Amino acid sequence: MVGTFNYGLGSILPRVISFFLIPLYTHYLVPDDYGIVELCASIGLVTMTLMRFGVPGSVSRFYFDHKDNPEDLKDYVTTVHRFLIAGSIVVAILVGLVFYFFGEHITPGLLFYPFIVLVLINNTFSANSDLQRRLLQSAEKSRYTIYLNLFNSLIGIVAAIVFVVGFKLGAVGILLSQLITTAIFFVKAQLYLRPYTNGTFKTSMLKTSLKYGVNTLPHLLFVLLAPLISKVILLQSNSMAALGIYSLAYRFTQPLQILYTAFNQAFNPIYFSLRKENTEPVKIQKYFRIIWLVSSILLILSIFILPPLIPLITPPRFHNSADLVSILATSFIWQIIYFLTVIDFYYLKKTKYIPLITLGGLIANIIITL
Repeated sequence: MVGTFNYGLGSILPRVISFFLIPLYTHYLVPDDYGIVELCASIGLVTMTLMRFGVPGSVSRFYFDHKDNPEDLKDYVTTVHRFLIAGSIVVAILVGLVFYFFGEHITPGLLFYPFIVLVLINNTFSANSDLQRRLLQSAEKSRYTIYLNLFNSLIGIVAAIVFVVGFKLGAVGILLSQLITTAIFFVKAQLYLRPYTNGTFKTSMLKTSLKYGVNTLPHLLFVLLAPLISKVILLQSNSMAALGIYSLAYRFTQPLQILYTAFNQAFNPIYFSLRKENTEPVKIQKYFRIIWLVSSILLILSIFILPPLIPLITPPRFHNSADLVSILATSFIWQIIYFLTVIDFYYLKKTKYIPLITLGGLIANIIITL
């Protein structure tokens, strides 16, 4: 629970600041800007997942196999680090070629330069930060993560204000602020990882991580493709502005997403430790019941509190977003259901079954969207 609080605090405080900046952003941004940023975010998440091959997720599991042997751990981190950097560069080039030649047909209105270029550069430079966060999570260093998240978010917020409000760069300003933040934390992560990355690259360690990670890759892609496909359908059947209205509504549900991410990060190592210690199932079920109770209360409160806020703090051109907030908020409870269903598959390394569950969710999402 302390870990959940720490992860949540590190994520929530910057987001709270960002939330109170919504009236400022909506004054300088139009729905089209929000639509561009939202589409770039989804493309970025899918691209980043392809770049990583599911390997960062394997760190959360194999860390526990190597943590008692410092040399093994050093070799493992070195192997993963080099693979992530190389893989990110190769995938960035391939994705860039696809969008350069076919982007106008896939995402009409979204320019290759500067938007896609900024997304790809940002994702490539965030590879080592992803590895650092996985190591911090596995070592349960949630206090360090607070400072990291706060510093990261505050730099991004300040940069966004400078580019959006000061220079009035719109959507480009948001993406530039993300790139500057990523570049700073690329250096920060590199310094943190230095003691771990002077080991030996071992193909055997890469193979085990890839086997574990590739099994989860379809699941990760299915999870991220569902919202991306919905946004592309909305864009092609309506407009970038309509996507912007959706984007603002989604931003009002971010408190729930922050809490889910914090819970996910904190509970994973707790659950793995409990299973490794052969803890009684009754104790684990007690955790699950508490999670269900808290999640249900949070969902009910958000449905009643969040929608009325939009007309109060945004210009009239964004008021239609209020109609979508309650619908988007319900995804929180489905995330909890999914997480509690599959977490044991991750511990048992039976990751090949997980994509089947998420594929069903992807198909249902496309049908409902259409």
